[in-house]
Amino acid sequence: MKKKKISISFLAGGVVLLIILGMAVVPQAFTSQSPISQDMSALLQAPSSAHWFGTDELGRDIFARVVYGTRIDLAIGVFAMLVSAITGTLLGLVAAYYGKTVDACLMRVLDVMTAFPFIILVIAIVAIMGSGIRNMFIAIWLVGWKDYAKLVRSEVLSEKNIEYVAAAKTLGYSNLRIMLRHILPNVIDGAFVYAISDIMMCMLVGASLSFLGLGVSAPTPEWGAIISGGRTFITRAWWISVFPGIVLAVTGVAISLVGKGTADMMKGR
Repeated sequence: MKKKKISISFLAGGVVLLIILGMAVVPQAFTSQSPISQDMSALLQAPSSAHWFGTDELGRDIFARVVYGTRIDLAIGVFAMLVSAITGTLLGLVAAYYGKTVDACLMRVLDVMTAFPFIILVIAIVAIMGSGIRNMFIAIWLVGWKDYAKLVRSEVLSEKNIEYVAAAKTLGYSNLRIMLRHILPNVIDGAFVYAISDIMMCMLVGASLSFLGLGVSAPTPEWGAIISGGRTFITRAWWISVFPGIVLAVTGVAISLVGKGTADMMKGR
């Protein structure tokens, strides 16, 4: 059997993501500073050897806040993606397999949700439910599952007509077994690749909500909240908003590279 070569994109993105993951798991290994401790003698200090990313208006170390904020942003991206992926995949699988009324109902719901931009729906739900991490997760979940449902549904519609499905039915296998053990493994690749890039989308949504004051509340370090807090001082303390923004962008590029590399390896390139 010919071995598949590991994509350069996958390796490059993976190295960066390992560093980001390390910041989330063991932030103490990257900084000895506290993300919430205030130092009134070090207000709005520019980047230096003592404070790599400078300090904010309360003398808090921006690098420490960015490092400790990694845990929250990654949690938002990964767990919001997981609940959305599981929900959407199962709904798309069931709707396409049974068809008729079940599929028609799902499609009407998807048509309504697709008529509104993703971020607008999430903001509306959070505004109704109230700010906070829990409500942020719920809002992303209620909106994020639709793309997985559409993706899996389209794959299952063609897959369920292949001979092996008819053979499984002839052997008396239950619908649940056919869906989960026979059809799902053959249609999950597309959803898996999409899920990797969706992690970044969920992180961006979480950061956007915090930026608007609807997500993580102070003094908890979170990239979007840090960027938002630096808006007032952008002309004289640019580092407060710029550095967490750069880290967020680098994380996005790394996730995109991993997603592209994964897709390439699945295609056998």
